[in-house]
Amino acid sequence: MQTLLSRESVALEILRKPELFPSLPKRREFDRLICLWRIPSFEPHSSWSLYRGRKTNENFVRRLEHDPRRGFPSNVVDPHIFGSEVPIPTEMATKIIEQFEGLTVPMFRSPAWAGVDGVSFGAHIGNFWQSTTVNWWSSFSPEWKPLNELFQETVAQLDSLLPTSTLRKIEL
Repeated sequence: MQTLLSRESVALEILRKPELFPSLPKRREFDRLICLWRIPSFEPHSSWSLYRGRKTNENFVRRLEHDPRRGFPSNVVDPHIFGSEVPIPTEMATKIIEQFEGLTVPMFRSPAWAGVDGVSFGAHIGNFWQSTTVNWWSSFSPEWKPLNELFQETVAQLDSLLPTSTLRKIEL
């Protein structure tokens, strides 16, 4: 069981720090504008990140996906992560960042409940020097509804730019 947990830990670390993913163009933490992640109990895990181009004004969105039910549990080196990356219009990237930076939600709240099954969400803005990270559960407090709604809207926007996911169910 320890090997499975280690493999999952490696995958979650890469989803939250997508510049560690080796199969797409190299990106730096300092070029990452925001990273959003969704970790459901029984479905593939995903993250979406916006990056600023280092030598151009171009911005990129990167989606990484991991299905903990696929692959060999003992293979910690290759946790079976799939990725895609496409350019994103600068205006769209700027608007997304401005919307997240403009949110106000009560911080430093003790959780009122705990859960086993459900979905964990997270958002991270910044880098090693200064950053904000927030995590919430699918049963979030009412004061965090604007954050959850913006998360859902942003993910839908970003997914509309990216190729269809090969890990998630396709609704017909």
